[in-house]
Amino acid sequence: MVAPSFGDIFAQNAVKNGLLTALVSEGDAAEIAAAAAADPGRDVTVDLEQKTIQCGNRAYCFSIDQVSRNQLLNGWDDVELTESFRTQISAYRISDRLRRPWASPAKS
Repeated sequence: MVAPSFGDIFAQNAVKNGLLTALVSEGDAAEIAAAAAADPGRDVTVDLEQKTIQCGNRAYCFSIDQVSRNQLLNGWDDVELTESFRTQISAYRISDRLRRPWASPAKS
């Protein structure tokens, strides 16, 4: 989906369902829509890695939240996204136990 804006909840739900929400300027959105209306069979190529949309002989840049981009590029759901930080989470837990031993439950 290409638009100048998306509601936060809509954008988050779209990504959870594997849909790209590409943010472009109002002018670029109008040009892309006009090109699609003029030639419905026109090829449109979206490159998520480069954050570009190729429509005919024009290229448009788009923006997307980095977390959403990583989820879409990797095919991750929210759990897999969290698991991608497993090493950092483990390191934090270890350092937190050293900094605040009183905050960890006592082992019985």
